[in-house]
Amino acid sequence: MKNNLLKSIFYVISFCTILLSIMGCINNSNNTQTNEFNNNVPSGKIIEGIRVVNINKDKINFSIYVFRGETVRLLLEKRNYDYSVHIPDFNLSKDSIIDKELSIELKAKTIGVFPIFCNGNCPYGDGIQAGKIIVMEYESDQGTFFKNVTAKEAKEIIEKDKPFILDVRTPTEFYSGYIPGAKLIPVQQLAERISEIEEFKDKDVLVYCRSGNRSIVAAEILEVNGFKKIYNLSSGIRGWINEGFKVVK
Repeated sequence: MKNNLLKSIFYVISFCTILLSIMGCINNSNNTQTNEFNNNVPSGKIIEGIRVVNINKDKINFSIYVFRGETVRLLLEKRNYDYSVHIPDFNLSKDSIIDKELSIELKAKTIGVFPIFCNGNCPYGDGIQAGKIIVMEYESDQGTFFKNVTAKEAKEIIEKDKPFILDVRTPTEFYSGYIPGAKLIPVQQLAERISEIEEFKDKDVLVYCRSGNRSIVAAEILEVNGFKKIYNLSSGIRGWINEGFKVVK
């Protein structure tokens, strides 16, 4: 009788241990999914309007954090063997050249987690996932006020608050039609020309490009340089024109 009781207790304890382990695994899995976007710290650095991320040849199962709207350039350290990199969600495949750095450029248009695969003589194994690109929505982490706005909201802000309007497209795009009162500084030049607009650091700034992507990068550059209140025209000037609002040519 005593032995049967001990066996019963042993089975109950074993069952509870297994159940707790399973629950722990489930929770850890959920936490992993949730925390993918909790990093909020982008990888690499912005150089001439492009987020440049260097990847060490020995790095395995890496995660690259970028913001939606950014153009991203991945620089894989040179290796003394052939391999190829594939990013299916971006329809990108590129072969390496022995002893030369491999450069891959992409536009991060959609929020999500996108795997990177390596084929050939890869340290991870042929065809194995080498890492992932995690595309996040841009949020200020330095106390700066940042907000994505529609064309209608942008027009209201212009009429009410008279913000400084910054166009970060190319000169050709700018002179084909721009929002009245806008100043042109292409996003590739913004960091180097920031002194031209320092007087607006404590004022409202409305930044825009063609479709709301390059202006995200511009917002990052403005924030790093101490600008306090930034509005991003999320639909770009295309949305402005589609609403029938005035442009200057």
